[in-house]
Amino acid sequence: MEEHFDERDKVQRNSRSAGRANGLLSPTHSAHCSLYRTRTLKALSSEKKAKKVRFYRNGDKYFNGIVYAISSDRIRTFDALLADLTRTLSDNVNLPQGVRIIYTIDGTKKITSIDQLVE
Repeated sequence: MEEHFDERDKVQRNSRSAGRANGLLSPTHSAHCSLYRTRTLKALSSEKKAKKVRFYRNGDKYFNGIVYAISSDRIRTFDALLADLTRTLSDNVNLPQGVRIIYTIDGTKKITSIDQLVE
């Protein structure tokens, strides 16, 4: 019985080295090898990171606000952000015309693009 397992181990060892003909790695190995990746995982995660922004209703002191994740994959334009906030925040009593303008937390500046939003 031990001989059977020894033969199987030899076959596995030989099949592993079969991918290296003359010491070169196979194309399959190089396609999945991390040495050949152009961007690191850290760079990809920083590109894909969403900004977490809290939105409030103007004049509603009892509304705690909502935290909204804004990423370039999900929201591409400022108008799309306004439409999505309208769906999320509005009920017919408090926001009858929807979200039209976004201000900074102190209310002094009007935000006109997604790039102006700060986490």
